[in-house]
Amino acid sequence: MRCGGAPTAVSSAPVATTVDFSRVDLRYGRAHDNGEVHHYNIYRSESHDVAVVPGNLVGRTHGLGYTDTGLLANQRYYYRITAVDMKGNEGPPSAVTSARTEASKLRAMVIREAAVTLADGTIRITAQVVDARTGAGVPAKVEGRFTKSASQYLWMPADAGGRVSGVSAPQAAASGTAGFTIHRIVAPDYYWASSKDLAHAGEVVW
Repeated sequence: MRCGGAPTAVSSAPVATTVDFSRVDLRYGRAHDNGEVHHYNIYRSESHDVAVVPGNLVGRTHGLGYTDTGLLANQRYYYRITAVDMKGNEGPPSAVTSARTEASKLRAMVIREAAVTLADGTIRITAQVVDARTGAGVPAKVEGRFTKSASQYLWMPADAGGRVSGVSAPQAAASGTAGFTIHRIVAPDYYWASSKDLAHAGEVVW
């Protein structure tokens, strides 16, 4: 146990292990604090100098492992880990670890546009799925769920330009908040590289 301040660095250097063409698993040692470590921050970059900045923060976890998914195939990724205590103090970054994802014949697709809107008492989700390299629309199928006030699953086919749209059931509440979380996107010869998405749906409040 420490006497004060931020947590220590993790006690053993992180190890990154390639699982497949879009997934890397991380393991690392426990950090220590005068109170309790609340969580670990996961920082990722495509360059060796993994700056500990919000733009590189890809996840938080309470355990000593993390699964990083939705990555590009045949790409090397670099990682650092920090510990954060109950007061929000962040400890020093770990050493850098890296792993290269496997190659794949599948092409990457990403979300280029996404929005949640409210009109006439219903919530609408609109999004566009595109080829990550060319930007061309991909006629995929998108599965997801409205969240909070508008809890409802949708399975939406995209048009030839990769655009999808879906609406919730009528909302009876006079006020509320709703968002939309995409869980799965499928299309022949493609995989969803979610880490490269260019947009997220956000929420609407009324």
